[in-house]
Amino acid sequence: MTTLQPARNGFWRRFTPLFGLGLIGTAGIVPVLSRQLATLPTNLPLSPPALIAVALAQTAVLVAVATALGAALAPRLGLRSHLAERGVGGPHVLPALAGEAPLAVDLALRPLMPQEFLAAVQASVQASSSGLATLISGLLYGGIAEELLLRWGVMSLFAWVGWRIGQRGVGQPTTVVVWLAILGAALLFGLGHLPAAAALAPLTPAFVLRTVLLNSIFGIVAGWLFWRRSLEAAILAHMTVHVGFALARLLGGEV
Repeated sequence: MTTLQPARNGFWRRFTPLFGLGLIGTAGIVPVLSRQLATLPTNLPLSPPALIAVALAQTAVLVAVATALGAALAPRLGLRSHLAERGVGGPHVLPALAGEAPLAVDLALRPLMPQEFLAAVQASVQASSSGLATLISGLLYGGIAEELLLRWGVMSLFAWVGWRIGQRGVGQPTTVVVWLAILGAALLFGLGHLPAAAALAPLTPAFVLRTVLLNSIFGIVAGWLFWRRSLEAAILAHMTVHVGFALARLLGGEV
């Protein structure tokens, strides 16, 4: 058994390109925030641009922390990012992978969804500008920022904790350790979508189940891709799901 060596060298060369990518992803919240703020009262304590700036700053800090965690821990665990490896002289490979949305679960739960949610979905379909804003946000914030936060940051941290506790930092992380990290990050990913869901409709048990379950299922897929392929594979899969949702709304009028 060999002990994985701490990845001290090249931290900033791993961190910098991924954080730059994360800032691009963070900007993806601007279209959706702008649309939401337009519906709020005008007597807010801060102007809409100031509120957007605060939200951007908060998100950028979270992305920075997650990126730093991943840059420090992921290489120790055999988890990789082609962009980060390119920063330290490693090979650059563009993975051509796609993800699939768990549409069967969504269709099965759709009859149980609150009417407010179904109405919000229909309104989004009918408003092309809203659909475009949702797609941009999904591609940038969802595809990039969320993967840096949940996979590169949180999943790497969970795997490192399991590796240190369960294996005392010896050898490669076991399959059990990695799968626990994948499941933990996926569950947080699912739970993290509840605030946005609550803004659309009351959080009934079925609505909570749908929101957490669908997002957790994809979180497992993305975590597996990160483990077996790369961070970029998870990012591309996440982006592909949002493109698929946009096409489904455009062609069929449903999510």
